[in-house]
Amino acid sequence: MALNGNNKGTCADMLCCDIDPSIPSTSQPKDKRKKGDSLLRIVTWNMFAEDKVVCCTNQDTQFNVSNRYCLANGECRIPPGAKYMYKKGERDVANYCIPCYDTKFPAHGNKRDWKMAENINTASDVILKCSTCQEKWHKTCALFFNPDTSKFVCMECGGRRSDLKTTIDTKEHAHASAFMTEKLNELLRSRIGITVARKDKIRVCGLSEEKSIWTKALVPAMVEAEFKKKYSGKFKYVKRAFHVFQRIDGVDVILCSLYTQETPMGKRWMVDYFDSLPYFKVYDNLKSGEFHQEVFHAYIEYMSSINYLNGHIWSAPPKPGDDFCFNIHPSAMKYLDRNGLIAWYQRILKTGRNLGIIKEYRNFREELEHQGGSIEKPSDLPVFVDSLWCQVMKEINFEHPNSPSEFMEALQKQYEIHATDNFVIELPGAKTPRERDTWYYSHPILGDRTGFLKKCVKENWEFSTLARAMYASVALIQYLPRYE
Repeated sequence: MALNGNNKGTCADMLCCDIDPSIPSTSQPKDKRKKGDSLLRIVTWNMFAEDKVVCCTNQDTQFNVSNRYCLANGECRIPPGAKYMYKKGERDVANYCIPCYDTKFPAHGNKRDWKMAENINTASDVILKCSTCQEKWHKTCALFFNPDTSKFVCMECGGRRSDLKTTIDTKEHAHASAFMTEKLNELLRSRIGITVARKDKIRVCGLSEEKSIWTKALVPAMVEAEFKKKYSGKFKYVKRAFHVFQRIDGVDVILCSLYTQETPMGKRWMVDYFDSLPYFKVYDNLKSGEFHQEVFHAYIEYMSSINYLNGHIWSAPPKPGDDFCFNIHPSAMKYLDRNGLIAWYQRILKTGRNLGIIKEYRNFREELEHQGGSIEKPSDLPVFVDSLWCQVMKEINFEHPNSPSEFMEALQKQYEIHATDNFVIELPGAKTPRERDTWYYSHPILGDRTGFLKKCVKENWEFSTLARAMYASVALIQYLPRYE
């Protein structure tokens, strides 16, 4: 039961609990009860006082859960709290929502291998008791990471906020991250003043890894030969992760993450994923939307400064309840639909062009017109690992594995389907380009979107409230490189 910490122990605030004949009623003497009577227990707030935390008004300790994917099709979801069927031994990958299980379960399947469950998280936040004053705190609110809970001393009694590092003060070696950090802090200084900007400073932490993939794994076999001719037998690229933090109440809290790819083959780049949280400290003349826009502009401006002049963005919004990067967004957070996200990217690109950061941008329909009305060779499409057009070609090849003519016909139909949801971007470049960053620091968690999300889910590091986002951020800070 969740109780509001602002409630007082008055008659008006009494709570009605379940009928229980085994416990004496608080509304009449025990000796007046007859055996077997079912009496309604009236329980006052004071009976719950020993479970009340003093750190915040949220008395709920249960952790949250994201959507599960339904096997029936790529659009169906199992939302938090819903019942679903899972295959024994494959609970993380083989799930059906109840309606799809009842109507779309495959005829060759064996229902004896399936069980019902509820999409909830059974884990809860730990309640700590201060060894000095005996008051109770959520472990996340206290930023307490020591496994020995007997050592907990609350802040009111002189305890520390955390026994781990809560801020990021090491030098950033990655050129792109250092460039973005300076640009974002420059925005703060120009809008809110040097003093406040120094207190609420921004830090961008960058992780990167130089990789390659066999061209035959990048695209389907039907078009492999022409891609090999263009890119050779291996497609070389660098994947990067940029995590943006802001100092809030002495803690560097993660605000958003940007995942990108770049390839020296044609000096091209792509925005892979972007995810944000609503914890940027909003100021009178600087709102979160403009700040997130500046994150993009800072990255794009850096790529222009090293003369990587051709970019690509695919606008693919998640469904509400899906988590691509951060584990559990705030329940009230707004999700943009397809048209809303396309419009959001268009505003970013238009502003970038007006500022001279971007030379030109076109959606895919406009790009077709720019190229004379059609793109005849699949190898002329903007491809990166697991990007839009790689996925489209693989799906088409699955449906038409042996027919080049059917493949091309299906591909051209996709041109119209994706006419407005992806963009090609031209940058102006630099007369005196910066040296391309060849310093790499890979990390299986912070440097990889999937690894990042899985680790947060496993540890119940979630971002549903500022307090929980602070706790998760401090946990993540411990994984940042210590290369000084």
